[in-house]
Amino acid sequence: MNIDRQSQYQSYLLRLWRSNSHSSWHGSLQSTASGEKQTFADLPALVAFLIAQLVTEDAADTLALLVAQLQTDKGQSPNSQ
Repeated sequence: MNIDRQSQYQSYLLRLWRSNSHSSWHGSLQSTASGEKQTFADLPALVAFLIAQLVTEDAADTLALLVAQLQTDKGQSPNSQ
């Protein structure tokens, strides 16, 4: 796949799971192009990662701050990925 095509198309294998019916969802994304796997302690972190792949660096920084604030508000560690 050439560089232009890579910047316009991304594909991931998404896996979601919970330890039990009362726990929060966890997830992982695996790039179909590289095989690289990212794991996430919660869905907001997973969504933030996906959005960060699609936006400019400045917007990604802003989004990371917003997600960190949301996680702090929920009593979670912002780096619990």
